[in-house]
Amino acid sequence: MSKRKVKNRSERWICDILKDEFFYEKIEEIKRQHGKILLRGRHPNRKGIARKHGFKLNFCRDLPWRYAKIVAVYRR
Repeated sequence: MSKRKVKNRSERWICDILKDEFFYEKIEEIKRQHGKILLRGRHPNRKGIARKHGFKLNFCRDLPWRYAKIVAVYRR
């Protein structure tokens, strides 16, 4: 889990999580600590993934977290 604060992050940003075999356990732990959360997907090839699965990227170029390699976690 990356807790590194970046200048352009929202105050609601909690952390970035790698999508690995422990992903769901990490998400449940964060939910216990922070309540409702919002997941935003990140991937080095966002445009290619969007084209492959047939959807358009939003204004911030976020992917659905299911297709991501890294997931950014925000408080609701």
